[in-house]
Amino acid sequence: MPSSIRTLIFLVAMLALWSAPATSAPRAQAQVTGELFARPGPDAHVQLALRVEVPPGFHIYHEDLGPKDAVGKPTKAVFQGVELVGPVQFPEPIKHTQKGAGADGKDTWIWSHEGTVVLLAKGRMAPESKLEGLSAKVSGLICDEVGCTPFSSTLKYKGPGEDKLFAELTQPASSTSAGAPAANPAAQVVGQSANGKVRGKLYVRASGDTVDAVVEIEIEEGFHIYHDELQGTEADGMPTEVKLSGAGITWQKPEFPAPDEYSVEGVKADGGAAVTLIQEGTVLVRAKGKLATPHALENARVRVEGQVCDDAGCDQFEF
Repeated sequence: MPSSIRTLIFLVAMLALWSAPATSAPRAQAQVTGELFARPGPDAHVQLALRVEVPPGFHIYHEDLGPKDAVGKPTKAVFQGVELVGPVQFPEPIKHTQKGAGADGKDTWIWSHEGTVVLLAKGRMAPESKLEGLSAKVSGLICDEVGCTPFSSTLKYKGPGEDKLFAELTQPASSTSAGAPAANPAAQVVGQSANGKVRGKLYVRASGDTVDAVVEIEIEEGFHIYHDELQGTEADGMPTEVKLSGAGITWQKPEFPAPDEYSVEGVKADGGAAVTLIQEGTVLVRAKGKLATPHALENARVRVEGQVCDDAGCDQFEF
């Protein structure tokens, strides 16, 4: 059974089961609540902390679900009144078993959060804006062992908060005694293709004025994307393009790993097979860049475009 159908069936079943008596907490208590705290940061950015409360016996999902057969909806936080600098920072997730949700009805697992969950971020505010006008919308699924239900909670500004709320916030690329930006290994979730077969993340780290970037492209089993250069192969295909950007960063051309060969039947004029170059599995595309200013690392972004294919055909994607 295709994974997309299996996922839909599992989620429908979980939602249907919600009407059954829950053993961990009454349905009325299965609400995600929380507060938004904000304060000026040391680098002219606003520091943001979302303290999300998940009721006992329930869990929400991480921003990254984990294995490909995990069934769930990532938790998202959208801020109003501030432009984020970099991704929202989640705490370390815990592994939650999903019985019967994997391939062939086997058990699988998923990344989740329980109890008090603190989401951290940094942002820029317009000069006329005030902290009191900030808010954040947190959405996803809240689940127990009986079922899941969607949630969406709008959290209002509640003050500067305690220092310990912000203790794990990744520090910006600040200057060292030699004037070089500090390392920043934070991952930025780029997105995924419309059909969910390709997903991407961006990792960046600075040493002096040199930036090392890794774009992690995860391709679902049974599918492939094309290499960045088809190098005159006779098979049709759209080369995968990785476009790095960011104000204050000059990037070199990204380097793909060595490709695999893929045979396409019936492409040649005589009806024979042609060979093209593809990438499968998890692909790590690497690139180097130069920083114009120490804090430019925070502006690093990437866009990935191409085609994702299996033996039945191809779909164009970009994220």
